[in-house]
Amino acid sequence: MAPGRRTESLNQFFREGISSCRVNHPNAVTVLDSGISETGIAYLAMELLVGRSLTQELKLFGRCSLLRCAQILVPVCQALAKAHVSGFIHRDIKPDNIFLPEKMRESPVLNREAVGRG
Repeated sequence: MAPGRRTESLNQFFREGISSCRVNHPNAVTVLDSGISETGIAYLAMELLVGRSLTQELKLFGRCSLLRCAQILVPVCQALAKAHVSGFIHRDIKPDNIFLPEKMRESPVLNREAVGRG
């Protein structure tokens, strides 16, 4: 990657990481830290979640019932609404970025991959 392009990509990575930190919602994963390692690798450190992605759930169980869809989508939409009110847009909503906690009492969590300014 060309040096200018790498700098641009790193700047975007950090802007999105900082944007993620500003969206404080129980159904959005928490970003704990970000930076560049001693070896030059950019990273985001996020809270540890135990469970599976919606993609994994669909592979295991097939289609969801209407009730299960609502249990998943309502909290995800609430997290997205909070992000949008804060001026941020999640640009990669897909089953891989919706995390379903192992404990059924807990609500789904939206992965903050690809959050950007609106």
